[in-house]
Amino acid sequence: MVKLGGTAGFSYPALLGVLLALGLLGQTAIYSSGAKVRRELDMRVAASGDEFVRALESYRAALPDTPALPQSIDQLLMDTREGRRRHLRRELDTPFEGSQWQVIRAGNAINGIVLRSDRRPARQAFLAPDGRKRQIETYADWEFLVGPLAEGDG
Repeated sequence: MVKLGGTAGFSYPALLGVLLALGLLGQTAIYSSGAKVRRELDMRVAASGDEFVRALESYRAALPDTPALPQSIDQLLMDTREGRRRHLRRELDTPFEGSQWQVIRAGNAINGIVLRSDRRPARQAFLAPDGRKRQIETYADWEFLVGPLAEGDG
């Protein structure tokens, strides 16, 4: 029997190297998919918040002579001031478990909406209605507000 010199025990370190490489690839794939899910949640939150702000702006613009903001979400769902109009098609769904939409008020009127959650979004900043960049650490820091009334309005 011929004995090959220097090849004994090579299989075990090679197997460990392959397992290490597969573990690193798996961890990278899991991290990438987690980041993708967080970005998709951010897009859902942004879409819902923007939809709500557009509904507020539509409500305010419906009566240009007397612009006003609604006092309840029901007024966005069915505006009966002049005829019947829906500014918001349905109540907003919460994008994930453990979160709740909360209205932001300016006096008695609804001025915006915020998602009450301690989860960290993938996004770290957003543009406020005044055009300034705001830093956010949780979804609760991400407020969706209607812009101020234009010059000459109400």
